[in-house]
Amino acid sequence: MSQDVREYKVSGDHPFSLYQLMWTKSFDFESKSNRVEFAWAMLVHFVIFAVFITFSHIEMTMGITELGIIGSSIFVVYFIFSYVPSISLMRRRLRDVGRSGANLWLLWLPFAGWVALAVLLFSKSVETE
Repeated sequence: MSQDVREYKVSGDHPFSLYQLMWTKSFDFESKSNRVEFAWAMLVHFVIFAVFITFSHIEMTMGITELGIIGSSIFVVYFIFSYVPSISLMRRRLRDVGRSGANLWLLWLPFAGWVALAVLLFSKSVETE
């Protein structure tokens, strides 16, 4: 059993509390985030994104353009407000695996960069002395 999973079970954190932690540490680029904290926060984040996109798509295909525009607008506002907390969480996770925040530039390389960054983000934590 990995260290991250044991910490998660002992702390008793709920996935939504880990997601909330992403928001409360929005401007904390110096501390670290373990693999479980990162994974649950990002999973909840992507589920919210998927819900917004699905509802916007359904509303637009049903011809309810007013609701589709409102749904799309809410999605864009959520994306804008969640950008800094997401980057901050990824930066903290990279610090935990012993990598530089400069690795976030991999986000700009389609597919290969995303895969490489995902491998780094889900790597095992580095023990510090």
